[in-house]
Amino acid sequence: EITKIDIETGNKNRVDGTSHHGDVSINGAEYTLYASEEICNKKGTIKYFSKDEEIAKFTFNENGVASVKITNTTTSAQISVKGSKLTGLPMGKYYAKETRVPTGYTQDTKIYDYTFSYKDNNTKIIEIGGTVTNTVQKAPFEVIKVSTNNNTIAQTIANAEFTAILTKYVDFYGSFDEAKKHLNEFAKDEYSIFRTGADGHGISGLLAYGEYTVNETYTPSPDIETVEQFYVTIDKDSKTPIKEIVANDLPFEAYIKLQKQDKKTGKFVTYSNATFELYRQNENTKKWEQVECKVGDKYHKSWTTNNEGIAKTETKLEAGNYKLAEIKIPTGFLQLDKELTFKVDKRNSTLNYDKDYDAWITVTAQNEQPTGTLKLNKKIALREDIDKTMIKDIDFTKISFELVADENIIDYADGSTIYEKGKVVGKYNLKADGTLTVSNLPMGKYHLKELTTIEGAVLDETEHKIIFEQKDTITKEYIVEKNIENKTTSIEISKTDITGEKELVGAKLTVTDENNEVIDSWVSTEKTHKIEGLKVGKTYTLTEEIAPENYVKATSIKFTVENTADIQKVVMIDKQVTISKVNIAGEELEGATLVVTNTKTKNIVDKWVSTKEPHKVSGLIENESYILHEEIVVNGYVKATDIEFTVTEDKETQEIEMVDKIVEVVKTDITTGKELEGAELEVIDKETGKTIEKWISGKVPHRVTGLEENKTYILKETTAPYGYELTEKIEFTVTNNKETQKIEMKDMPILKDIRVVKVDSKTKEIIKEKFTFGIYEDEECTKLIKELKSNNEDGFVTFEDLRYGTFYIKELKSPNGYELSNRIAKVEINDKGVFIDDTEIKEDNSIYSFEFENQKIETPKTRR
Repeated sequence: EITKIDIETGNKNRVDGTSHHGDVSINGAEYTLYASEEICNKKGTIKYFSKDEEIAKFTFNENGVASVKITNTTTSAQISVKGSKLTGLPMGKYYAKETRVPTGYTQDTKIYDYTFSYKDNNTKIIEIGGTVTNTVQKAPFEVIKVSTNNNTIAQTIANAEFTAILTKYVDFYGSFDEAKKHLNEFAKDEYSIFRTGADGHGISGLLAYGEYTVNETYTPSPDIETVEQFYVTIDKDSKTPIKEIVANDLPFEAYIKLQKQDKKTGKFVTYSNATFELYRQNENTKKWEQVECKVGDKYHKSWTTNNEGIAKTETKLEAGNYKLAEIKIPTGFLQLDKELTFKVDKRNSTLNYDKDYDAWITVTAQNEQPTGTLKLNKKIALREDIDKTMIKDIDFTKISFELVADENIIDYADGSTIYEKGKVVGKYNLKADGTLTVSNLPMGKYHLKELTTIEGAVLDETEHKIIFEQKDTITKEYIVEKNIENKTTSIEISKTDITGEKELVGAKLTVTDENNEVIDSWVSTEKTHKIEGLKVGKTYTLTEEIAPENYVKATSIKFTVENTADIQKVVMIDKQVTISKVNIAGEELEGATLVVTNTKTKNIVDKWVSTKEPHKVSGLIENESYILHEEIVVNGYVKATDIEFTVTEDKETQEIEMVDKIVEVVKTDITTGKELEGAELEVIDKETGKTIEKWISGKVPHRVTGLEENKTYILKETTAPYGYELTEKIEFTVTNNKETQKIEMKDMPILKDIRVVKVDSKTKEIIKEKFTFGIYEDEECTKLIKELKSNNEDGFVTFEDLRYGTFYIKELKSPNGYELSNRIAKVEINDKGVFIDDTEIKEDNSIYSFEFENQKIETPKTRR
């Protein structure tokens, strides 16, 4: 609450609006309140005022009481006016200064500071009041007393007395003489009595602002005519006297100074020129007649302002009523609001005298520059077909803009730059209804850009062109209206498999913010899920709480909301992990029981029996490790080593293959390598001594059941095949390479050496002549197995390494001198012994021998 008082007396104006000091009234004095700093709410999330931002104006009436007008229409602060008080200001620092000086007073240059700060928890409202003061303008005036009978200046008159009384008192008392009787009731600066000196100059005392009636109250000589009553106006604060020439016998004339000013700023218009014409009213006809000034043989009918914004008449104009016509308006200005008339007389308030005592009357033509008004209407376009919106109540006051000059914005009064190109003209917050009005903008080109918007909306980054262009000299205000719409952010979340062809149904999904607070949660369907109004620039996390059956739970996805109205897609892909149970040929094996457990928790994730198709594992999570274990193996296959695997993040089907190898046991003849049937075999676990499997060898290798990779076993022959020796045990370890592992057990056949000794049938002596025997498979001796030839020394042949079986030995070539025997000897070798022609023979030094007789050829005797 601010009170305006007169600094001289400390008293407010009289009830009639006048002061004790001249013709002044504090009515119309104006003080403007500004923010001394950036003022925000306690959290700093809402800015109410920028530093030096205007808030309100206090305008005083004649009683010194202010009326308050809130001029800031963009703030979100809940300020209001109650009587002469401005209420609702947020805590902070403010200042006020005088922005319009009341007529007749000097400028109050003091800055008034106000600080609103927290007092205690019981004081809800902080009140601050104050008084602002002004000083009345004062100046003396100087009278120069001259006596003249023509247009030349005559002698000055000394010791002439003049009395000046504030005209309002003369009017109040009805006459100068009556008012003079009450001088002791007036303030000391409301009248003055003084005399001219030897040079004819007389200076009054300091007089307060206003018009004064002056009479010559003493004339020093009867030969000098007393000056008629005249008037002096005090309209500035100065210690330099205002000059007033008093001539006593000529009609009043004055030069005219025409000056062009900006009506709002008071600046002289120097950027371009104005051209004027003057007209004087004929006292008889009341018609306006154009004024001409003649200098020599030249006539001047119009006057153009110079680079100081001033034009002057070449000759004096006689007293009378005049009007000014502006025939050329300066660039960037409007035509005059109304006809400008003035009087040329001694009561003209602008009257002044130059050093030659020539009278000058100043006529000021004030024009306005047109202004622009920006009106902004703001909307937030909420979307349709949205599953979840985060935008609830819309607070438009959080949306702010800045207005920037797109060219040098000039003041057409003097050509000075108001705003340089690129300079921020102002920053503004919308009103609660989503509107903004920015007034009193100079003509020129600007752009409007959004600085902040509500959370969940897309910041409009468009630079909206704002152009204020003067079209004529009449329109005072040009309005540009902009309708700006903010779109909201839209996140579309898609849950698909690696093909991306369709949505996966049944996944439980959650979106959380940076504070891990749940924003939205849902179960996926055949359609994508859309969320509106997530905050631009913020990062959110999409998490799959539960994956659909047969799919891997995907790694959480972090996504940052971009400042775009386009739909922002977030795709979470669920991959699959398939497990195949195959043999080494890659064929799926049916019947194996498989288990997947989590490596860390040891919990079973999935369990199944293998089929002809790969199995899609459920319950897996990306980046976690698991163990695939074969619990029950398919008959004839080795139990595979556990497989540890990690579910990768790549969005491809991850195939895990568990191969069951075949460990085959082969029973062969050590000499021929052929499969042996009939051997009784068993496999024993070396560690436990437990028999894993028993069987009798057949025509094909045997696939052992119950073996495990990386374990060691013993292959034992409990009964050898007929005709074979019993083989030693074989120790083997099942490898983990995925190839058929063959274990070969070789049996040595039981072999016998049969020796045929050649003897003479009569003498029984061994025949050492050469001979040849053959051994056959058949009794008919058609299938020869082998033939042996004797030497001249041994008298026998030995058939070595004969297996169990029946053979036939026949003489193929007899010894020299002996008949070829027709005997076919039958040889039987079996588990009971060795038999020749069904007669068992005994072993002698590992050889079985029998004799084969030959009859000697008889030679006929010759007679002599």
